[in-house]
Amino acid sequence: MHGISEEYEKLFYEIRYLILNAYRDSLILKYVRDVQNDNRKFVFPFETKELIIHFIDTIKYDYILTIWKINIDSDESACTINNLYKLLVEYGLQDEIRRESRPKEYKKLINCINCFRNKLISHLDQDRELDKISFFEVDELLDYYRNYFNKFTLQNSLLLEISNKDVLKIQKDINEGFKILLDNIIKTEG
Repeated sequence: MHGISEEYEKLFYEIRYLILNAYRDSLILKYVRDVQNDNRKFVFPFETKELIIHFIDTIKYDYILTIWKINIDSDESACTINNLYKLLVEYGLQDEIRRESRPKEYKKLINCINCFRNKLISHLDQDRELDKISFFEVDELLDYYRNYFNKFTLQNSLLLEISNKDVLKIQKDINEGFKILLDNIIKTEG
């Protein structure tokens, strides 16, 4: 096993947690899209509509900000994949992983995410920026980050990658949780 430091392991698992949280957000939004595209007409009680809209918006904000935290944040002390790579360089293990630059096809998306984050922090109208963000592209970027991150498990170490099984478990839990929630607050017509 590699003699990786506690610092590397801690940063690794913090990023792993962020990526899994991003998948939770992504899969919740996917479930909501699927419900919206369902042929049945869902009727939400009037009292829940504003709450549901706020809930969905909050998940969108969290998803975008989590993607920003994973590998767009440029702060040297941030919990990012790039800073994980810098630790590898410090320990002389960089030969195990080829450093990847941000994918060019996501440059516009990354700029929109940066702009959204900056406007959110400065209390400007971030909703206009959110409209420019394609969540399908964000999902693709998340998959890219997961694949890149998984390379950091290092050969012969005990670090856990994020597998398809991990993502499927999150999806199963969300589907079951939403089914219970929706069964209790909405009625279907037709």
